[in-house]
Amino acid sequence: MFPDVWVQGEISNVNCHSSGHCYFSIKDAGAQLSAVMFRDDFRRLRFSPGDRAACRSSGKADPLSAAGRFQMVATQMEPQGKGGLQLAFEQLEKRSSKRKACLIRAQKADPRSAAMDRQLSPPPMAPHCMTC
Repeated sequence: MFPDVWVQGEISNVNCHSSGHCYFSIKDAGAQLSAVMFRDDFRRLRFSPGDRAACRSSGKADPLSAAGRFQMVATQMEPQGKGGLQLAFEQLEKRSSKRKACLIRAQKADPRSAAMDRQLSPPPMAPHCMTC
């Protein structure tokens, strides 16, 4: 295994499993490298990588003896072009606007939802004790 390798290219063939692991390829004009990012590292990303996204990725290159190729075990990923925080903010904004539209549709469909939006009554000013 080769420690701490940085690779830059375009992401393709993104396949994220229910276990949380994400398999993808990083390619440029002349080469393609298979890569995997395990669940804990994938959760730490500030953005959601997708097909055709340009990125830099760091990890360890592991030779696959049966296939005669290398696979990268990625631990970090940074988007190229836009800053990572800007891209994360845009993705978060897009998701929240979808959720907001879904909530508005649900409120229009269910008239009882307006009653649920009312404020709760304030708590009593002083505690009361009752004895029998």
